[in-house]
Amino acid sequence: MKNRSQVLTSIFLITIFVIPSLIAMVVINFSDPAEPETDDHYKIMTYNIHFGIDSDGIYSVENIVDVVTSSGADIVGFQEITRASPLNGFGDLGSQLTIEMEKKGFKYSFIGDYGSQTIRNAIFSKYPMEAEVFSLEPVVSYQRTAVKATIDIDGNQVVFLVTHVTHINETTTNSDRVEQITNLINLADTNLPVIIMGDFNSEPDWPEIQTFLLAGYLDSWEEVNTGGPTLTWPANDPVQRLDYIFLTNGTSSSFIPVSSSIIDTKASDHFPVITEIEFV
Repeated sequence: MKNRSQVLTSIFLITIFVIPSLIAMVVINFSDPAEPETDDHYKIMTYNIHFGIDSDGIYSVENIVDVVTSSGADIVGFQEITRASPLNGFGDLGSQLTIEMEKKGFKYSFIGDYGSQTIRNAIFSKYPMEAEVFSLEPVVSYQRTAVKATIDIDGNQVVFLVTHVTHINETTTNSDRVEQITNLINLADTNLPVIIMGDFNSEPDWPEIQTFLLAGYLDSWEEVNTGGPTLTWPANDPVQRLDYIFLTNGTSSSFIPVSSSIIDTKASDHFPVITEIEFV
């Protein structure tokens, strides 16, 4: 009888004290997590990655991805992506970059394939997009192209264009570049806000860049630069600013540049440019 009484007492104590505690633990451990804080700022990057070859001549996709990840970029426009090219020992840069960028949250990507050309432009995005590739005229040395994408950034539709215009006569202005840039601006004809970025092989006071400004675009770095480097090429001893992010608003929605900087890195022969935007 004594043993039975002890058992009953133990059951009673467990019922009164232990089970409620376990229930409380379950409620605490499996309650809904707090809602994440919303962030209406987004970072856009343009980066000429020199076929994946750094300033020391070493081919490294990982170095490029590390630069992007460290920057906090949400959307990246790349130039000089190759496939089956002797420029980097026939490394499949496009496929390797796609795999590594997806690991970092860039679930959406488009690499512009244009015929037999082995050097391409691309857009990588953390947000859904639809993209296509266009040729730019005139053809100088080889066919230059632009990737055009419409990206849904948390409900805001934005048109992006990424390009790399001709490098011929890169020490002075070139009317062929002006025509290619005019083609590019015509491609961007839309009621949506537009971001055009890339390697324009032009300095800020040349007619090429003035063509953007006369069309109503803002040079984001000139508007809101936050200090640091002012030139983008070559990375080991910069003498020119060739890489830009241009912005213009549409009639459907608008944004403003919040900050912009040129990132000092030797992962390529160009420095990337990154601009943070805010929808208003």
